[in-house]
Amino acid sequence: TGLWAAGFWLSPSGLQPLVLRYDTTKPSPSWALVSGVPAVGQIDTVLTGIDVRTASDVWAVGYYNDGSADRPLALHWNGSTWSKSAVPGAGVLRTVSALSASSVWAAGSYYNVTKQRYQTLVVHYNGTAWSTVVSPDSGAADDQVIGLAANPAGSAITLVGRLGPNPLIEQANCPKGPVSLPTRAPAAVPPVPATPPVGPNPSPPPKTPPAKTP
Repeated sequence: TGLWAAGFWLSPSGLQPLVLRYDTTKPSPSWALVSGVPAVGQIDTVLTGIDVRTASDVWAVGYYNDGSADRPLALHWNGSTWSKSAVPGAGVLRTVSALSASSVWAAGSYYNVTKQRYQTLVVHYNGTAWSTVVSPDSGAADDQVIGLAANPAGSAITLVGRLGPNPLIEQANCPKGPVSLPTRAPAAVPPVPATPPVGPNPSPPPKTPPAKTP
């Protein structure tokens, strides 16, 4: 019944989510703004990927920021309203693939504070909650996943992106059924910095002395 696109727009208060739908059922198809997309971040809310399984089952992913770090964002459309589906940890999601109501994969990257570089991030939704799973990393440079695809049965998943300066192509297969990857602890989210206190009013400088006759 149409095409969907996701992104962001710049508002006076920061980046805001944007979802468009191209309705091909109309005599003159055109892009229309999908309303009600929640801006969950206090600073930025950005969408970078979307996948439509049915008209009442749409997933959009990206990230949001509350002042401490970028956090992965997943929004779900049930045909009438959008809702946030909490993804644990820190990071940015760039792509999503919805296989069923109980199996959704998304991927991107997160900043490893200890190693001071970006590493790959892969998460899975089992119909109830998201979990972070083990994903490939070069261990020597910035890594990220920018594309993810899966067959309808979920028994083959392919990731593409970069491992440092080199391309990343990774595939997981399971001949007996849907792919199941081991989980890992999500990246820690630093606390939001406290608002600095208001100091005393500055003392005015002394008045400029009057000019003297040379």
